[in-house]
Amino acid sequence: MYVINLFNLTLFSLVPCSDLTSETLEMQYERVRLRTSNNNTYAQGSHVLQFGARAIDEEPAADFLGTLNRGS
Repeated sequence: MYVINLFNLTLFSLVPCSDLTSETLEMQYERVRLRTSNNNTYAQGSHVLQFGARAIDEEPAADFLGTLNRGS
């Protein structure tokens, strides 16, 4: 049996359909935050928060998740 929370499910379901070379970490955060919060209703899901240095917000997600994914 595997247990996964909505945040991880959302993040890993969005990555395959995203062009990580043109999407920033901030864009990824916003997509995951909106989807996890059920479009800000919090009817299901949880609060997604940012921690650490916000200076990397504009870095391409591909720098952290790999450059092979160009979306589908």
